[in-house]
Amino acid sequence: MIKNINDLVLFLQILKDFKSKTGIKKNDLFFFVKQPKGIIHWDFNSQEIYEFGISLKLFEEKNNRVILTDYGKDIIDKQEVEFDLNSEQINYLTENCFFNNSKFTELFDFLKLFDYIEKNNSFILDSKVYPIPQKIETHLLQQLGIVTVENEQWLIDTKYNQFIEQIKEDYKINLNQQQLESILEEQKRIGNLAEYLTVVYEIQRLKKNKLLNESTKVKNISKSHVNKGYDIESFSSKSINLRPNFFIEVKGRKDRQNSFIISANELHIAKKYGKKYAIYFWNNVGSSHPPTKPTKIIPDPYNNLKLKECNGCLSYIVELEL
Repeated sequence: MIKNINDLVLFLQILKDFKSKTGIKKNDLFFFVKQPKGIIHWDFNSQEIYEFGISLKLFEEKNNRVILTDYGKDIIDKQEVEFDLNSEQINYLTENCFFNNSKFTELFDFLKLFDYIEKNNSFILDSKVYPIPQKIETHLLQQLGIVTVENEQWLIDTKYNQFIEQIKEDYKINLNQQQLESILEEQKRIGNLAEYLTVVYEIQRLKKNKLLNESTKVKNISKSHVNKGYDIESFSSKSINLRPNFFIEVKGRKDRQNSFIISANELHIAKKYGKKYAIYFWNNVGSSHPPTKPTKIIPDPYNNLKLKECNGCLSYIVELEL
């Protein structure tokens, strides 16, 4: 695909200048494209630009002749300078020719990965959490002004929020029941395995510390008390009445990612319990040889993570340095 969307201007200008209702022969179009224009040297792959213009529905081919579409006419009518697209043209191109265009499904799949962050009023993707695919034309998103990149965070321009919402909604609708169940089942499997590993780890830890009675009372409550703000009830010290005095929120990742999401409710409970609360983070849980101890234990996460809370935020991304 093209490296610079401004290269489309030459094709559009030639088609406009030709002023024929039946367009121009394809060979003639390529002939004019390859001719020098003033002092400008056009250094691009003509066939790639042509195919890109076709995919954007700016011009179309009929009987080996190429004609401007209404979209193409609108774009060239907004031309202000000779060779570069202006902001009005790019915005028009993005809204009318890119979004809802089945030719760009790979890029739409990429955009589905973005999460809405209320405090920014924008969809954001952290490239340290989700490595950017190398085989798709993500640079086109930047040229169209859909995203900007700041400190490895990809941010959607807020004026395109509605389009991203629609893409994500369509994704949910277009997933068949089997695919949806498969995704949810895998997430559930990783979560359950991380919780199981935590219970085993806690029992062994307590036994090692000679808290044998307490080790028999370690309990996974995540299924029976989903809004408690933690998953495991355990012990940090001897308990005469065997009531739990240590509360663990479990975070599991299938691969070697070093990040997780903590909900506002979990953060609230972490603040409430202070040093009696910890996060057990497990990564690489989906490997053939899952870990036997947490990748990282975060005691008193409310104070140690130092997250900046915001009104209305439902969750926060935590990135760990391991």
